[in-house]
Amino acid sequence: MTPKYRVRYTEYERGWGSRPEGFNDFDTLVEAEKCRDDFNAKNTEATAPDWYMVASNPVFVDADVTKN
Repeated sequence: MTPKYRVRYTEYERGWGSRPEGFNDFDTLVEAEKCRDDFNAKNTEATAPDWYMVASNPVFVDADVTKN
């Protein structure tokens, strides 16, 4: 088992909805939370803009891709 903390990114666009835009894996929860906080720090508008991206809360995953 290769434990990791995963932060997923989601793109939102007015009229089109949302779609996943990838993820990053981190070795520690602290690193993952810092990434999320730094990424989301630019989302400062009072209302949702026409297009924006959001980083999710970290989730614990097994990143071992060699498993069946």
